[in-house]
Amino acid sequence: MLRRWIRIAVHGLSRDERDRWREEWLADAEALEQAGAGRADRWSLAVGIGLAVVKMRLEGVRMDGWMREVRLAFRSLWRRPGFAAVAILTLGLGIGSTTAVVSVVRGVLLEPLPYPEAHELVLVHTAFPALGFDEFWMSPPEYGELTERSRSVFESLGAYRTWDRSIGGGDEPERVTSAAATASLFTTLGIDAAIGRVFDDAEDAPGGPVVALLSWGLWERSFGGDREIIGRVIEVDGDPVEVVGVLPADFDLEDAGVEIWLPSQIDPTDLDQRASHWLRVIGRLRDGRTPADARREIDNLVHRWEEDSGGGGHLPHPERHPLLVEGLQDDLVGDVRTALWVLMGAVGFVLLIACVNVANLLLVRAEDRQREVSVRAALGAGRGRLVQQFLIEGLLLAGAGAALGIVLASGGLRLLQTAGGGELPRLAEIDLDPVVLLITVALTAGVGVVFGLAPARHAMSAAAGGLRASTRTTGSRARKGVRSALVVVETALALVLAVGAGLMLRSFDSLTGVNPGFEVREALTFKLYLPNST
Repeated sequence: MLRRWIRIAVHGLSRDERDRWREEWLADAEALEQAGAGRADRWSLAVGIGLAVVKMRLEGVRMDGWMREVRLAFRSLWRRPGFAAVAILTLGLGIGSTTAVVSVVRGVLLEPLPYPEAHELVLVHTAFPALGFDEFWMSPPEYGELTERSRSVFESLGAYRTWDRSIGGGDEPERVTSAAATASLFTTLGIDAAIGRVFDDAEDAPGGPVVALLSWGLWERSFGGDREIIGRVIEVDGDPVEVVGVLPADFDLEDAGVEIWLPSQIDPTDLDQRASHWLRVIGRLRDGRTPADARREIDNLVHRWEEDSGGGGHLPHPERHPLLVEGLQDDLVGDVRTALWVLMGAVGFVLLIACVNVANLLLVRAEDRQREVSVRAALGAGRGRLVQQFLIEGLLLAGAGAALGIVLASGGLRLLQTAGGGELPRLAEIDLDPVVLLITVALTAGVGVVFGLAPARHAMSAAAGGLRASTRTTGSRARKGVRSALVVVETALALVLAVGAGLMLRSFDSLTGVNPGFEVREALTFKLYLPNST
């Protein structure tokens, strides 16, 4: 068996290599037989021979075959710059749009929120269905009672609210988004200050000292990144406030853009505030608990509240005033999820159309190159070598298209982040990360192989037909069938995209054409902020 394996292994090597290695390996086999080697030793030698042959053949292909074919493919594409430019641009647009949308989908929908164990974070909110409010804020007493009664399902709860404030003490006064938050909010999120500290319970108690946390952007922009900011007093709406910390650079809760945080100092025991709904509540589930568990627990809690109150007062009610639980990421993404998946399907069609277009171009070019292929076949080039040439050309086109696509995707994402505003959640977190780049590389390799194999069939048929077949001006019925199928697929995909684009334009026109009920031309709006202190 070992001698037969050696004869098979050396087959296809050059004459000198075949004679040298056959003698050496046969000598090794005889030495094993004389030493009485067992089956494991013979298998070890067979595997070693196989690996050596594979290495020699790969080196030969790499040095003698592939590099020569790469140079030939470059020269072939260089002689047809118009074809190469159109193919690369078409692929670049398809791959670029796909890469950009995949990056957006990954950043918005698939990546977890930037908090420790982010899957445990949920949003707890109220609702008033009779008034048309499916999501509403909670009141301080509701937040306090929920904190006390739901310890079995929530590890911690935190609350906050946002509004605009004027700040001074920096280079010049600014109007920024502020938030009043409970000290437990940062514990719930698992966030600590990058410089200094966050609020403590004493500062969050009613009547406690008023302190502030700055966002990283505000600290750098208005205070020059001064690390001595801790303990410094600044003005917030004309009142003195001590800075106790600076939050991390990537912290932005629910895309609210908060730049200064103050302690809420709410009193959950003040029942007079039961009708004052202004708190947004975030909870962290206990280990092993799910949002479904939290919903069941809160439903039971609401029913107990109803029983305890005897059905009176402004209390949560299973129907009139329910408490609802939703994953924090699900709430943040909202209706964007469906739109992004639809958009991803649309750009998938765009990429398919681009691939079909380039495949058609390659098939037409393969028809023009039948004489060249036939000459190479007549000079001794085998079918494998001809297919290899087309594969390399396809990979070169796909690689150049992918490089252009990555550049276009990167520029498109930067433009989206600059002009996107608040329309898309988690916009600042979107980037071309390594996973997306790996997907692009894999996609490029697949596209290159397809582009190489599509015209390879024509190359093999031309090689089989000889020079006489290469002089024919019309393609065979099979080749016409392939091109016709590609045209049908391309037309179908384009029709789907055209219909979808038409529907979206119609919806956009309907939205922008809604009559607001008053004359909007030459009408302006503005806000005027006055400080509380005079």
